Amino acid sequence: MYILNYECQILHFDQNTNTIYNKDIYNIDKNFAIKVNDINKINREDDFIFNEKNQIIYNRNLPYFGQVKIIYLPKYSCYAICNDENKFLCWDKNKYEFSRDDAQLWEFYLLVDNDFIDKIFYIKQNQWISKRNSKLYKPNDIEIHEGFILQIGDFLINLQYLNNDDIKFNYFIGICNHWQPEEFFLYRPLIYITAFSNEDIFKQLELCIESLRLFGDYTGKIIVMTDKSQDFILNLCQENSYNLTVDPMYPKDFVGYVCSKFNIYNKDIYQNHQPILYLDPDIIIDKPIKPMLIEATLTQLICAPLELGHYLYNHTAIGCGLIQQDQLKISHYVPGFNGGTLVIPNVYNDMVKNAIYLIKKTITNTGYFFGRDYNRWADQEVLNYISVKLGFFNTSILTKYVNYIDNNINNRRGLVHFWGHPTQDKPIVMKKYLNSLKQVIK
Repeated sequence: MYILNYECQILHFDQNTNTIYNKDIYNIDKNFAIKVNDINKINREDDFIFNEKNQIIYNRNLPYFGQVKIIYLPKYSCYAICNDENKFLCWDKNKYEFSRDDAQLWEFYLLVDNDFIDKIFYIKQNQWISKRNSKLYKPNDIEIHEGFILQIGDFLINLQYLNNDDIKFNYFIGICNHWQPEEFFLYRPLIYITAFSNEDIFKQLELCIESLRLFGDYTGKIIVMTDKSQDFILNLCQENSYNLTVDPMYPKDFVGYVCSKFNIYNKDIYQNHQPILYLDPDIIIDKPIKPMLIEATLTQLICAPLELGHYLYNHTAIGCGLIQQDQLKISHYVPGFNGGTLVIPNVYNDMVKNAIYLIKKTITNTGYFFGRDYNRWADQEVLNYISVKLGFFNTSILTKYVNYIDNNINNRRGLVHFWGHPTQDKPIVMKKYLNSLKQVIK
């Protein structure tokens, strides 16, 4: 483990010149950084709860300093270093010396390992959403300050209470002001769209991606699940093809076309992203998409928009057949949701992963039991049935951002799903709406 002083600098020692010096935590030189071995992890919480009074002291021989005692201070979750004269090692912004009778901030140190340093760097490099205020913080909003402070916007996180296991790929919980937990979620979005077989579908895809780039203010990664080549899709999208890749798939019928969207696990291209937005190709984005993605990320559920006026009790397209077959009790006035716009937190969320596995299993089981064409809308009926029976879905977030069919330029909410038109007509009405947007939004 390395020694981190209160200015969040790592202690280094150059044996050739017999000098000690500091380096920024992001710029550590592992060949010269002073290492402290065999320090056990302290269970500070159990020690407090059971009111243990034992003082934890490690005797170590450190380069430059010689024989020292490293003392754990549970109240501050820090360490102090003293010599055989019981003088504490102080960094006074000029030099290190054993000069203090008591340990205060300037005499406090943290012992950190490579994993901790890497994770702090990971936080610094990425964008994070605060659970408390829903604000998005970029790398420029994240700084490390003296006093073991990791600052994210107005949040002052105490590094001494941040353990390695607290920092996950997609979120972390930091302690602010020595006692207040604050949760942050990674924001590294990915959008994927399915497009198979039909020429009109690919016309829709081209318009959908154009709207994402022009009016969705989205420059991030786009994946197209398709049976066409990468060159075909890139040529189709022309100037909007940057940061775009293809996930090759070869379904053979409608069930395969609409259910392929769930095949995102165990694939590198979908990893390390949060949130993941799925779009049907017959969608036009008409406002910046970031606010919707931020809200959906904070739920950590699968998000889908309601089809207001289409009720689970009697509307076939949203699963009434399966709900009735299973004899589930449901109100006559509960609307179902549309499966053409879904936000999935990430591919690591166990609850969501299990839900999608169950959805695929139910699609398969009902297909074999009732016949492959029993569920005319295939995935959407099963999605709503599973939601009624087991949960897993949030429908409050996306609903306010989605219009169906309605292409009133003055009623823009975020996106329009043109599912109410025949396939061959969709590119025409989508193009007309997109041109209207271009006239209004310069």
